[in-house]
Amino acid sequence: MSKYSKSINVRLPDYQFYIHASGLVSPVILASLIYLFPSHFSFLKEPGLVFLFFVGIFAFHTFFMFVEYFSNNKAYFAFPRYGWLVVFCAIVYVSGGISSPVIYLLILPYLVSTVDLNAKDTLIVSCLTMTFLVGLFLYDPREMTPETVGQHLFTIFIFSIISLYMYRLVKETLHERFEKEEVKAEVSRLLELDKVKSDFITVASHRLRTPLSGVVWALSEISDPESDNLSISKRKEIEASALHETNEAIKVVNDLIRSVEIDSQSYKLNILDVDLEMLIHEVIESLAWLARKNNVTVSVTGDKLPDIKGDKEMLRLSIANMIDNAIRYSPNATVQVRWGIKDDTVIIYINDSGSGISPDDLKYVFERFYRGQNALSIEPNASGVGLYIAKKLIELHTGSVALTSEKGRGTNVIIKLPLWTKIK
Repeated sequence: MSKYSKSINVRLPDYQFYIHASGLVSPVILASLIYLFPSHFSFLKEPGLVFLFFVGIFAFHTFFMFVEYFSNNKAYFAFPRYGWLVVFCAIVYVSGGISSPVIYLLILPYLVSTVDLNAKDTLIVSCLTMTFLVGLFLYDPREMTPETVGQHLFTIFIFSIISLYMYRLVKETLHERFEKEEVKAEVSRLLELDKVKSDFITVASHRLRTPLSGVVWALSEISDPESDNLSISKRKEIEASALHETNEAIKVVNDLIRSVEIDSQSYKLNILDVDLEMLIHEVIESLAWLARKNNVTVSVTGDKLPDIKGDKEMLRLSIANMIDNAIRYSPNATVQVRWGIKDDTVIIYINDSGSGISPDDLKYVFERFYRGQNALSIEPNASGVGLYIAKKLIELHTGSVALTSEKGRGTNVIIKLPLWTKIK
C-alpha cells in the first residue's frame, strides 16, 4: 500500500466528537421513532427487528467510544463505522434484500470514510459493501424475476461507481496533500540549508580573520630582513604566538565541520565502556591553563561512578565544551563541577558565578552560531557552535542538557546521561 493510502491528521477541530455524537444520537432518535410510530415504518417489513438493530449499534458505539477514550488509541475510532455498516446491511436484508427501499443507506459509510480522508477504511467499506450486494443478488431469491434482474444489476453498477469514485477521491486528495507537505518540507529544508550556509560563511570569515591575521603578522616578523636582529626569546615568542593562532584557526574550522557532521543521519558513535569520572578529571586538567589565564577557581566533587556506554571522545568533547564555556565566560570567578547518580542516571552539574546570560539570549544559547552579547564582549572570536555541539552529542547518547542562568549571577548546567542505554 502506498503512503497516500494511509490516514493522516486532516480532521477538522472536534471532528471525532461530532462523529461520536451523531453516532450515538441517531440510533436513539430512530429507535424512538420506530418504537412510538411503528405503523409509519411498515416499509421496513420488520420494524421491531430494526429497532433492536439501533439499540445494538448504540451499545456497540458507546463501548468503543469509551475504549478509545480510556486507551487513548485512535485506532478504535473506525470500529463503530464497521458496526454501522453491519447494521445498514442487516436493515437492507430484512427490508427486502436487493429490492429494499432503503438500500442507499449503504452510501453513508462511504461518506463518513471519505470525510475522514481515510483511504484504507474507504477501500474496506467499498469491498464489504460490494461483497454484500453481490451476495444478495446471487443468493437471495426474494423478488428476483427476469424483469428486476436489470434493475438490480444497475443498482450494483451504481454502487461500484460510487465505491471507485469515493476511493479515488480520497487517494487523490491524500496524494495532493502529501505532495504539498513534501514541497513545504523541502522548501523549509532548503531555507534552513541556505541559512546554515550563510551563517557558516559569516562565522568562518569573521572568526578566522583574527587568528589568521596573527599568523600573517608572525610570519611577516620572522621573514623580515631585519628579523636577524631579533633575540632568541623574541623569536620564540613570535613563533609561539603563530602556533597559538594556528591552533585557534584549526579549532574554529573543526568546530564548524563537526557542527555539520553531527546533523548527518550517517553520523555514528564509537560505543565503548567509558570511565566517566576519570574523563571529567582529564577534561578539567586539560583546561587548567584556561582557568589560570582567567583567574578562575575550579572545584570538583562527586560520587564514585561506574563505567557507562558511550563514545569516549565525543563525551569528552561535549563535557569539555560545557566546562570550557563556564571557565571562559567567568573571569575572576569560581566554577563548580560535581556529579552523582539518581535513578540509573548520571547527573553532572556545572555551576559558575560569572556574568550570566540575559533572558533574551538564554533561549538561543544552544542554537548553532548564536552568541549572546556577554559572550561577544568577552570572547569576540569564538565560533558560536560549542554549546550546540555539546548538546547534540549528549542527545546522541540519549541524554539531556538543561541550562539556567541569571544575568550577573552565573549559569547552571545540568547534564544527564543514562547508565545503561541503547544508542543507535
